[in-house]
Formats: sequence, structure tokens, C-alpha cells
Amino acid sequence: MHGGVYLFLYFYGMLFENINELINLLNRQVSNCQLSSVISFNNALNRGNEIFKSHYFSALLLIYKNKNLRDDLQFELKKIIVSILQLQIGALGSCLVKNINDNIFDKKDEDIDLLDDIGEVLRLNYQSAGVIGVEYLYDNFKSENIDSLDDQSKIVYFAKCILEDIFSSVLDYKSLIDSNWHYLYCPKNEWAKFCKISIFLLTVKNYIKQNLPSSIANTGYYDDLKDSIDKLKLKVAKIATTNYNKIIIEKLNEEITYLNGSVAQWYDPHLNKIDTKENMDGKFIVPLLFTQSGTKPMTSIFKSCEYVDLYRDWKEVDYIVIVGFGFNKDDEHINGIIRTLVNDDDKKVIIIGRNTSKEETIERLIIEKTNNITVCNVDEKRNIENKLWIDYILDMMSGI
Repeated sequence: MHGGVYLFLYFYGMLFENINELINLLNRQVSNCQLSSVISFNNALNRGNEIFKSHYFSALLLIYKNKNLRDDLQFELKKIIVSILQLQIGALGSCLVKNINDNIFDKKDEDIDLLDDIGEVLRLNYQSAGVIGVEYLYDNFKSENIDSLDDQSKIVYFAKCILEDIFSSVLDYKSLIDSNWHYLYCPKNEWAKFCKISIFLLTVKNYIKQNLPSSIANTGYYDDLKDSIDKLKLKVAKIATTNYNKIIIEKLNEEITYLNGSVAQWYDPHLNKIDTKENMDGKFIVPLLFTQSGTKPMTSIFKSCEYVDLYRDWKEVDYIVIVGFGFNKDDEHINGIIRTLVNDDDKKVIIIGRNTSKEETIERLIIEKTNNITVCNVDEKRNIENKLWIDYILDMMSGI
């Protein structure tokens, strides 16, 4: 992660390069901010010094040093900077500890076998590497419109965006769910772990709901599809999504199949039942937000019927259009449906993506009838060859 922090800072710096707040507070260009000559890690951690070459991270440090912000914002900025440095040190320390534990001796007598039995003596205190950051984000995960913020608040918003993206990349939430989901079924035997996975699912659900934009007026793929349905009387058999939020329903006003659960669906682990919260009142339930190794919810009759109905509906269509889906190994419950439709049912699939390779997609999906797969790449304006993606594929379908 030591390189990842630097990349995030660079990326967000590019997004915010047009704001003047940093320049105004610093009285200098951000490009003139670099603290690598005055701050560096211990030699054992020198791999992480790239972070101090970041103009934007250096700018945040200088703003904090010069106390340019209001007291409340100064306190927030301190938490964010400390959290980023803790994560950086944690990543560096993890590599260092592993290297030492794996190579305790530079030289050793191979005939003294006890030297191989020392084990991992050194350990890293992971609890101190990022806890402040997690607590800060949990306490401040309200959705904000940057245009409504004052100049100083935009600085903290910028720093918060960096911290959120770092955590979203380094926290292995999938492993946490996969490793703890089964404890939902044995609360008496594993009460602490049962509470851990329950609290995590509730927290994630709340985070998703509270981070939904206050307005969904911005135009996107859902709007493009809705326009085509309304104007062209386009007949859509069934729409499915791997997203958890309800924006797609609010935009399209169509029946939606949630392939991985949603913020509106709840799961009763005792009865292996999925329903709305209103219909499960009085029972212990958790949000249905699962990764693919948490397989038991898929055996619920509700979810099984959803998958079967989706397959049967897609089997009757002329084309299946898939937008922004990666066909990863953990998505095999979805990949299997698409693979069967292509290989066994001879259905045509059009895949819309960014920098998506047909060869890689065919390999991931294990496709035999490769002529049934068409891959189209869109630009940042959702255009394919200077034509809106939905118009492009409708024209392509007409041509075929």
C-alpha cells in the first residue's frame, strides 16, 4: 500500500487541480509543495518516502502546520493525515516484519535444526494501523455536495475523499464477509463472531444508504436506457444489477433482479428466508448484502427463483446487453447463467465496458461460441464511435 497512497494522492490531485482553495491558503502553487527534503521515514521504512514527494499530501501537511483552517476543520485534517500515515507505516511494517520473520538469520548451521522452529516472533500491531481513520469515516459518512461547502471545508473534503478511497481498496471486506458469514447460523456457539458479522452488515447497509446522492438528477446509463424505453417503446425483458442501492429502480421504474442482494432486502438466517423488513418484523434479520462465498442465502427459495426466472426471461430475448460487469471468478453464480445462455442456448451478448478486451472476457466466461460475444468500449461521455452507447447498439442490432 505504500505506493498506493501516493497514487491516490496523485489521482485526487488531478480531480481537484482546478480548485484555488489550496493555493489561497498556501500562498503558493501546489506544484511548489514537497516535503521529502525535510521529512522521511526511518531507513528501515524508506520505501514509503514517496508519499512525501506528493505535492498534494505535502500541501495538506503545510496547511495543518500553518494552522490555516478553523479549529474544527484543523482537528479533522489532523485525524485524516494521521490515518494516512498510519496506513502507510502499517503497510511498510507488514513487509518489514514478514521479511525479518522469514529471514531471522543471515547465516546458520543447518545441522542445528531448532533454528528452524523459532517461528514468527515479531508481530505488527494492526489495531493501531488505521483505527483512527475508520472511526473518523464512520462518524463522518454523510453525503456532501462539494459545491455547497465553503472554501476551507473543501480542503477537508478533498482529504476525506483520499482516505475513503484508500480504505475502500485496502480493507478486505470480502474476506471478512466470507470468513464470518456462517456465524449467522450459530449465534449461541459463536456469539461474538455472530455480532461481528451482523454489525458489519448493518454498518455497510447504513453507509450505502447515507452515501446515496441527495439528488439523482445527473444523467447516466440508467437515464439513457429509460429514454430509449420511453421514446422508442423498447421492450425490455428483465433487468438485473449487482449494485445494492435503489437508484436503478427510481430511475427506470422497472422490476429489477438484485443478483447480490440490496439495501431493501433482508435475510433471516434461522429460516434461510429473504424478504422485505416489513414482512419479517419481529425476527432477527440482517441486510442481504453478500459476496459469492456466502452461498447459503443463494439456497433460499426466493433467491433461487429469482435466478431461474432471470435465466428463463433472458432465454427468450433477442439480445442480452451487459454494462460495466467484470465477470470475475467470484461472480460465477452470474457467469454461469450467461455462459449457459451463450454456449447452450446460442444467445447473442453485447458487452459495454471501458478498455474491455473480448479475448479476456471470453477467457473469463469460458465461452465456446465466441461469435455470440460482442464487446464495445465507451468513452468518458458514454459514447461509442461518437454515438451514445444505447443508440450505437440499437443501430448495430438493426444491422444484424
